[in-house]
Amino acid sequence: ALRASADGLIVAAAPDLEPEWLEPASRLLGWPVYPDLRSGLRLGPAEPWILPHADLLLGAPWRPRHVLQLGARPISGRLLGYLAAAPPEVWVVVAPTPERIDPAHRVTHRFEADVAHGLEALIEECIAVGPRPPRAPAPAAAAAHARVERALAAELDAPERASEAAVARWLTRHAEEGHGIFASNSLPVRHLQRYGVVGGPTIEVRANRGASGIDGVLATAAGYAAQREISGQGPTTLLIGDLALLHDLGTLAALGAAALPLAVVVLNNGGGGIFSALPVAAHPEVLTPWVQTPHALRFGAVAAALGVAHRETETLADFAAAMAEAWDRPNPSLVEVRSGLAENEAERRRLEQAVARALGAGAP
Repeated sequence: ALRASADGLIVAAAPDLEPEWLEPASRLLGWPVYPDLRSGLRLGPAEPWILPHADLLLGAPWRPRHVLQLGARPISGRLLGYLAAAPPEVWVVVAPTPERIDPAHRVTHRFEADVAHGLEALIEECIAVGPRPPRAPAPAAAAAHARVERALAAELDAPERASEAAVARWLTRHAEEGHGIFASNSLPVRHLQRYGVVGGPTIEVRANRGASGIDGVLATAAGYAAQREISGQGPTTLLIGDLALLHDLGTLAALGAAALPLAVVVLNNGGGGIFSALPVAAHPEVLTPWVQTPHALRFGAVAAALGVAHRETETLADFAAAMAEAWDRPNPSLVEVRSGLAENEAERRRLEQAVARALGAGAP
């Protein structure tokens, strides 16, 4: 079934997938690759067989009839909803664990296997069926991605104000090759997935995604940064929301005296901004204050009390200067980016409109 279809999608949802595993599979099947943020394929060199901005193209009329998913579950709930709304005829999942992570009950075939070995076995079977010349995966989609990248660059690469999306994109452009980024749940991981630059440095990304919660994010990031420091991999940046950081101030206290190169970038929008884009937003009497939990807290005083360097920024130029200082420190530091709930929701809508204009009526 996989080999017979020219209308398919490979979802790269496992951590640290190697291009030399995936490119031959993509070209053999003629299917493009949706790169999950943790796969190691979303950030880094641009490749015609990878669709880096696929999350922003999910409203296009094209629907894959077949899906090969590598890894238990991708970050993007938007992708899962898109596939569940018009289920593929064949949806194959290759994952190394027996857990059935399939909330829409749409997966048709499941293989419990190491992802690299499972992919190799499937491709060998496809080849054994008979010869077929490799096909270029989704050239029209590749052209659409180039238009989306130009639209995002025009909106986010040179604004005066350090918006959340602009900060996420800036990190993916200016972090050094091999830098480690830990992405908090909620908006930070989505910002990086959707707005990260194409053709920038190769960055290792980790996240607690799958737990679908914001508890213990700073603690996990600290452990990740310590592992990278011990193994000589260099500094780490955490992109975290204000509520997630408020939930983990105990770890911030523990980091005050730590010799750990960890730059913590907190997006302080005064509450739970993610909920403005979820169905609960249609019920304002519930949304505020019970779900968004708005607040007017700032992190400068608590950082000073705990011995953590802190700098608050509002412009992108100030943010760039603050990150230069943070990345040069041998100790943890906190860079706070101030914004607002209404402001961020307006930016999300503006970016989606810019993408829609860039795609026009001829989107793939």
